[in-house]
Amino acid sequence: MALVDLYSGTNFPYVSVTFAVGSKEHGTRRPADNMPTDKMLVFYLLWYIQNGDLTGKYEVIEGFPNGLDYTQNNDYIAYLIGEYQKKNRPTLYFDARADRARGAYKTSITRTVYTILHLYHSFEMLLQQTNVIKKMGGMEAVDYILDDEFTPAELRNDLFRSMNITPWSK
Repeated sequence: MALVDLYSGTNFPYVSVTFAVGSKEHGTRRPADNMPTDKMLVFYLLWYIQNGDLTGKYEVIEGFPNGLDYTQNNDYIAYLIGEYQKKNRPTLYFDARADRARGAYKTSITRTVYTILHLYHSFEMLLQQTNVIKKMGGMEAVDYILDDEFTPAELRNDLFRSMNITPWSK
């Protein structure tokens, strides 16, 4: 279940996954759960960064799908995450998975930035650079995801549920 959370000790929201998305291999400590809306969120952020970027700064990989196809299999999602991590090393640890952020920006073990937070931050910067939102660190980027016509209903509902809001009360 994808969720909206806050950075530790702040009122700055971000979107995150509840369970790990990506590789079941790569020597990781446990297999990724790959829950449907968690996968949708990661794919949405990757797709938007790849296809919404006007500067080329956030290119994920060549040959990235042009359309939003949320039925991608786990191996393909792991591949996309791994390619994103490789392009953003040493900031990100390469394990071809996106784990849930635990309120802090960096992981406690590898001391690298959580992949899901890096994805969200890149998404948020892209929205600001293209004048879709005015500033970073607020609810504008989360609201954009919630209002975007390309956000699947299941993902939208999980994000609303995590904020204890029903979609019709927003």
